[in-house]
Parts: sequence; structure tokens; C-alpha cells
Amino acid sequence: MLGLSADDQGGGVIAKARIRRRDPIADAISNTFGYVAEIVGPANLTPGLTVYVHLSRPGGGNFWLPLAAFPLGSELKNGASNTVFIVKGERVFSKGVVVKAIEGDQVEVESGLMKNDRVVLAPPVGLKDGDQIVVSQ
Repeated sequence: MLGLSADDQGGGVIAKARIRRRDPIADAISNTFGYVAEIVGPANLTPGLTVYVHLSRPGGGNFWLPLAAFPLGSELKNGASNTVFIVKGERVFSKGVVVKAIEGDQVEVESGLMKNDRVVLAPPVGLKDGDQIVVSQ
């Protein structure tokens, strides 16, 4: 069940919706999926009203990363340990993570990451601990 609110903080849910289907095509550039949902129960929504949809993924506090966060050749399996690279200042460091699930091009990480870790996407072959990087915004 999805909560719909008038602000992006999730406060004041004004309606509930249920996902009917997921679009078969994902946007690889923004790493997003499209969904078709229907309003469930009474709602005072008017055409043209902007709402924020709050989609919670299974797994609660676990992190979801795109497949591109893992080095080429990583063997991703449920319960397997893998490595990702995180950014600290102007350097990268490898960090061990445990994969909980794989859903499409998304990987649920059960442990190993902290809330403010910045993960390198598409790490180049040969990247190693302590390498200096330039972060593009």
C-alpha cells in the first residue's frame, strides 16, 4: 500500500493507493521504474493536484543499490558477501556488504553500509583502496 501526501516528507497522508503493475521499461539514465497505481478508498483529490508517492520497499532499513555499484565480474547471489567502493573525502575505500536479494537491476544490501555512505557507481577495473578520485556532481 502506498501513501500519498501533499508534501515530500510523508506527513499528512491524504490518500492511499495500490500498485496495479510495474511498467516493463525502466529509465537506465535516472535508474527509475514506472508504476501504475489506483486510489484505494475515499480521497478528496482533484485533477492537477501534485502528490508525493511514498513507496516503501520490502526489507525495512536495508539499502538498495543499482547493479552498477558492484565491480564487473561480481558474483551476486542472495546471502553472498561482495565489495563496493565508498567515497571518503577525495579517496575511495572498499567495503564488504552482504546481498539479501536481487530484484531486476537493484540489489538489496542487508549489512555493511551506513546511512551516509556514498557508493561509487560503475567502479573502473583496477580501482583499489586509497585511490584518489574526483567526485562529479
